[in-house]
Amino acid sequence: MPEPEALDSEKIRMHLSPVGLDLCSRIHVYDSLESTNSWLSGRLREGAATGGEVCLAEMQTAGRGRRGRSWNSPAGGGLYLSLAWRALREDPDSGAATLAIGVAVADALNEIAGAQVGLKWPNDLYVDKRKLGGILVELVNRGNERYWVVGIGINLSAPQMDPASSPRPAGLDEFWSAAAQNRNHLAGAVVDYVLQACARYEDAGFAVLQQRWSGYDLTRGQEIEVHTADGRTLHGKGDGVDMRGRLRVVCAGLEYWLDAGEVSLRLS
Repeated sequence: MPEPEALDSEKIRMHLSPVGLDLCSRIHVYDSLESTNSWLSGRLREGAATGGEVCLAEMQTAGRGRRGRSWNSPAGGGLYLSLAWRALREDPDSGAATLAIGVAVADALNEIAGAQVGLKWPNDLYVDKRKLGGILVELVNRGNERYWVVGIGINLSAPQMDPASSPRPAGLDEFWSAAAQNRNHLAGAVVDYVLQACARYEDAGFAVLQQRWSGYDLTRGQEIEVHTADGRTLHGKGDGVDMRGRLRVVCAGLEYWLDAGEVSLRLS
């Protein structure tokens, strides 16, 4: 793979729209962090950060995914960023917020890279039936203020895996040959789309993005396997999401509404 372009806060800003520039308060770039989400969450709790701040790292030594899973984050191997957004809605719901952010990231990747990205509920970015990236949304309380910390990880190149593992993760460079030399463009597009999605979500909730989600939904009409927190395994078909971001699954004639925090899901 060609030497990846070094991340640069000013170059990233050059790829923000006028709206994105208004919404973005500051961009931090580091060579290495344990986790961009953890770093930004810490700044928020200390009162040092505000909404619209963005943090990127060339690598993470303890990258995190949903449900405590680790996220492989080698130097130059991907895009690892977190973004802080003040939650103003009375009923902040990480399930719906995660789906809204997923739509924004898919829009950005499809626009910039032409990668035909789809979304596997609730937070995975897929392309060609392989995982390309993921999203982690966490809520941070600071006094009477609440903030979303939106973590996004995208594989620039497919991570090295056991050859027997299936399916092999995807890398953006498979679909966009210039990905390594355009990381600042990619970062700017993702930040811009996500900031605008956060603003729309605060104004009108998930309703404004639900139809866009349906267009990317990889579970709709597909056979899926769901593992619930109480140890049950359900086999059924996905049938869309509601305004709270819950997944509807039809199983043996019964209808289940599943919350992302309670289950893990596998496409059959």
